[in-house]
Amino acid sequence: IFFRIFFLMEPLDEEEVSTVVRLAMQKAFPCLLADSLEVDLIRESVTEELLDSVPQSTQAMQDRLEDLLLGQEDFGVEQEEFSRFYELLTREMELLMQEDDDDDDLEPGCCAMCERPMPLTFHHLIPKQTHSDLLKKGTFSKDKICRGIWICRPCHSAIHSLHDNKTLAAQYNTLEALLELEQIQRFIKWVSKQRVRSKKDGQLHYRR
Repeated sequence: IFFRIFFLMEPLDEEEVSTVVRLAMQKAFPCLLADSLEVDLIRESVTEELLDSVPQSTQAMQDRLEDLLLGQEDFGVEQEEFSRFYELLTREMELLMQEDDDDDDLEPGCCAMCERPMPLTFHHLIPKQTHSDLLKKGTFSKDKICRGIWICRPCHSAIHSLHDNKTLAAQYNTLEALLELEQIQRFIKWVSKQRVRSKKDGQLHYRR
């Protein structure tokens, strides 16, 4: 599966990349314990590799990471799971690169999910891509369909990595429903321990 070339205008955010890696690992390597030392070491190593540059395809991702991950077979990871990981990671990194929010220009505040003081992004509880169909069906009113929450970029990325837009609209269209997800609970527990971004000119900024 091939994707377009990524042109990086500025350095990637370490925490955002680490979030993508962690979520891809949870999906691809269900046999590994989420909070184990091995998982942390793999995540940190893969994150460092991707901060340097982003592979342009699943095959390129495999070529970059295969030697790094080869020794992890001792932990019961199957070859099919590695292939799944490369595919997921390539796709999620592309989505990360497509994000067009300028986070450094956003007002800082308390993330509704992880409760850290961070630059915030607006998450539509009913994704915008589903609005047209849902309005035609009368599933939601115009007022309710625009509801949303202010959350940090890592939490935002975590939500969209778990389910497609139709599933989010149908089943996880409230903050309470999102917080009931086991994957979200584990993610929040982890991300809450990460460093809050530094301050510049009196404003919170993502670390670059």
